[in-house]
Amino acid sequence: MKPGRFNRAVETHDNIEVRDYDPMIVAEAEVSGPRDKPISEEFRIIANYIFGNNSTSQKVSMTAPAPCKKAKRSR
Repeated sequence: MKPGRFNRAVETHDNIEVRDYDPMIVAEAEVSGPRDKPISEEFRIIANYIFGNNSTSQKVSMTAPAPCKKAKRSR
């Protein structure tokens, strides 16, 4: 099984489909500052997590891209 992959439709109602997906891991990092430095720091944080520096000390397979985006500021 690949994480987050669509398996099957569990139910259908008219034009609505309830789907079953494989489990997936989502990891986020938030760093502030000028754009270039945080992107590099965020990447290192996520890479450390993927390579086993996490609560279970298990490596995570890299099966999807790791997008970086500017977070919306909360006030």
